[in-house]
Amino acid sequence: MELPNVEPSLEVLASNRRAVLAEAYDEIRLGRGEFISDRDPEIYGQEIWFEATLPAGGRVAIIQSEILVTFPEFKPRVLSFLLTAPKPVFEDCALDFRKLFDSILVKESE
Repeated sequence: MELPNVEPSLEVLASNRRAVLAEAYDEIRLGRGEFISDRDPEIYGQEIWFEATLPAGGRVAIIQSEILVTFPEFKPRVLSFLLTAPKPVFEDCALDFRKLFDSILVKESE
């Protein structure tokens, strides 16, 4: 039974994603993290990532991230995105992603 107008949580999405990966790869590592914007403590996010070793010896990672934006008296808004790339790409871009995350400035519309 599905509930109308209910978005799946990050944990549910991550569980589904891991199940899909488990069919393709033997070994999957799971990690998760949380972060809060230094600029605005009302903006915080969490991410769940998976890393799998490919048969040829390479590594691939899938990162499911959510950024939660809240305003007083308003329903929280979630920005969600999914990234897939070879693991070294994420390692190279991690600092840039954190800078981008902290540069987010959300204003209430009038």
